[in-house]
Amino acid sequence: MRKIMTKRSVKWGIALFCAVALTAGALAWGLGSPGQPGGTIATVDGTSITHEELENNVEQMKMMYQMQGQEITPDIENQLRQSVLNELISEILILNEAKQQGFEVSDEDIEEQYQAIVSQYDDEDQLTEILQQEGMTKQDLEEDISRQLTVQKFLDEHTEKALEEEGIEVSEEDKKTLYEQLEEQGQDLPDFEEMKPSLRENLIQEERQAIITQMVNELREDATIEIHQ
Repeated sequence: MRKIMTKRSVKWGIALFCAVALTAGALAWGLGSPGQPGGTIATVDGTSITHEELENNVEQMKMMYQMQGQEITPDIENQLRQSVLNELISEILILNEAKQQGFEVSDEDIEEQYQAIVSQYDDEDQLTEILQQEGMTKQDLEEDISRQLTVQKFLDEHTEKALEEEGIEVSEEDKKTLYEQLEEQGQDLPDFEEMKPSLRENLIQEERQAIITQMVNELREDATIEIHQ
């Protein structure tokens, strides 16, 4: 059962929305120790990210690593903390851009996603209890849902438009190259013909991530980002 932990959650978000596991433009600040919970660790164009948000998200990511049998050393934890902060900053930048461009989601979409979350629990009362334990309300969760769906809608439309404008296509050779790379990694694969649809999807997703990375890097250049040690 997935536990909701923050009002802005990297893990609960769209993994941070498909793409904001950015490999470029990563923040290079050393965060050191977590500091005092509840204080502000960063501001992005006036929007605060608290130590509590950061550390709750770090704990979620650590649990994911540990479930995969990976040891969390102090160095890895510090790198993870920097990565999570980077993603939270990126989330704010993307959401602000989406709002500026007039993206929004309907109450029906929010309710549909809320009910999908309720379905993961015994009933709505159990979800309410867990929210209360985390200092959240149904309204907080619905606001989270609204933010995440707005970001997803914006990213979907932005990447689709960019792919179309750039005329990006996946060739037979591209798919064959990826298939051969996977084979070299020792993966047990179906036949190439059977793999074609998933190979194409993987290659398109790589292009989407590159487009989003470029956009976020451009947003960073115009943003006011302050890190509070």
